[in-house]
Amino acid sequence: MPDASQQLKARVKDFRQRDLLVDMTPKRTSIEFLLVSPNPDVVRELSRGCHRVYLPELGRSREVAPVSAQMGSNYARMETEDGKRTLVNRSVSRKRR
Repeated sequence: MPDASQQLKARVKDFRQRDLLVDMTPKRTSIEFLLVSPNPDVVRELSRGCHRVYLPELGRSREVAPVSAQMGSNYARMETEDGKRTLVNRSVSRKRR
């Protein structure tokens, strides 16, 4: 069985902290448990959804949860590519509206 990616682990941790994941594994006392006979290696989770934030530079909305994980990976990539610890690339011209 393949290991979960670091991004997936961070996302699951964030969803659990914000109470957005619900365990859907049938309880032993339920009829569903007797009828389905669930595999002990399978975990059933229900995601209630994630808040979305509108990003005007993209012209669309994105989920809030993966933003911090993506920011961390982009920051690490910037550090390794150019050796600087800046978060802003000053050589890119800014769009004016």
